[in-house]
Amino acid sequence: MPNDKSCCIRLRLALKEPALVVPVCVSLFTVLYIWGVLYMTRPKVIIASMNFTITEIPTSAKWDLLIRTPQNLPGYYICLEGDLQAFLIYKKVIVATSDPQRYQNLKPNWPHLLKVSVVASEKDINGTNEKNILDDIVIKERAEVRFGLRMDFPDCREKNTGIMSFACDEVVLQFDSGSRTMTIPTSKNPTCYLS
Repeated sequence: MPNDKSCCIRLRLALKEPALVVPVCVSLFTVLYIWGVLYMTRPKVIIASMNFTITEIPTSAKWDLLIRTPQNLPGYYICLEGDLQAFLIYKKVIVATSDPQRYQNLKPNWPHLLKVSVVASEKDINGTNEKNILDDIVIKERAEVRFGLRMDFPDCREKNTGIMSFACDEVVLQFDSGSRTMTIPTSKNPTCYLS
């Protein structure tokens, strides 16, 4: 009799388990789908190209940055007209800041390329850190230089005002001692996410 009872219990459990499989799988799929949608639509911009050129007499640096906004950003996240400002970071210190640069006539639901340029003197770049950052870049790290990057856009999301700040993956630039220019290696375009 005890054996019959335990068999019945096992049979009931076996019958119940398949009934739980479907709702558990559906719930899991729903969670994964929502997570995937949120991740894929996470606001981001791509660094299409970046050049950092060091000149002499007097020593200064020109920094040209080309960024690509995907189609789901302009018009919902980023205003169709506004000012873009970028900040170049070296060893956790902001070494160059662009003036707010006006962009206009962006089309909603279209990708766009936006350009930012800044020319900074040696004094501007070194600031008050009491260290020669340009010499550090040129002399000590000839093979490649690693920069941080942040960009500010006007925020156009509903019920939001002010600035949207994007923090970028580390930007690795390869240094060409002949031209004293640093560029992003091919196919290594960093991504910037809303911070």
